[in-house]
Amino acid sequence: MIKKKLDENFNLETILFKCRDILRQARNSGSFFDDPTFTDGTYNLPIEARWSTIINVPASDLNVALDTALRSLAESNEILKGCFIENTFMTRNLAPNDIKKVVDEVNKISHL
Repeated sequence: MIKKKLDENFNLETILFKCRDILRQARNSGSFFDDPTFTDGTYNLPIEARWSTIINVPASDLNVALDTALRSLAESNEILKGCFIENTFMTRNLAPNDIKKVVDEVNKISHL
């Protein structure tokens, strides 16, 4: 019984849903969400940084696409400037198919 309770508290889906709930509550109370980049309480990502863009990039171009996404996030939001290492994916010697496998696994997370 205790093991089951611990598993429920530490699975990825539960953690992500808790993060979502925290951000929804913060949207209603924090000045961060008064930022003009938010419309109707939703942060508007640059097109190249959207998950719908990234998942459709061919494996051979994913390292460039992911670095471009991180760069555009940093450029579009003052708070994120300097948070990402330049060319994170391009400087690693990861095989394109390995990056694609990771993206495909992350894409399995429910978007509800």
